[in-house]
Amino acid sequence: MRSSTALRRVLLACVAAAFAACGGGGGGGGNNNPPPPPPPALNITTTSLAAGVVGAPYSQSVAATGGTGTRTFTTSAGALPAGLSLNPASGAISGTPSGTPGTSSFTITVTDSASPPNSDSQALSIRIDAAA
Repeated sequence: MRSSTALRRVLLACVAAAFAACGGGGGGGGNNNPPPPPPPALNITTTSLAAGVVGAPYSQSVAATGGTGTRTFTTSAGALPAGLSLNPASGAISGTPSGTPGTSSFTITVTDSASPPNSDSQALSIRIDAAA
């Protein structure tokens, strides 16, 4: 009877030592570091674009901050002025305006490469003036 009591005590001590060594059995090693913070929210920071002139080279950029990984810019509503295009990787709007002078209104959306992806949109416009 004495040997079985002693054996139980030894087994209990071994089990207790094993739990203590692995951080209590629930966390896999006792790492109590908090998870990393989420990335900053994806945000288009450009709120206006410069006017252009028919027949003159034009170049402006739509800037964004935050998000995860690579960003992709698209025109999600409306249309850019004739002769201008949006670079989907950089957000640059460039080209040579053509056609009738006037104001074009459109919405630019930026999407990141997170899973699931984050996005932000900004309504913008560009006025194209006649050549002098």
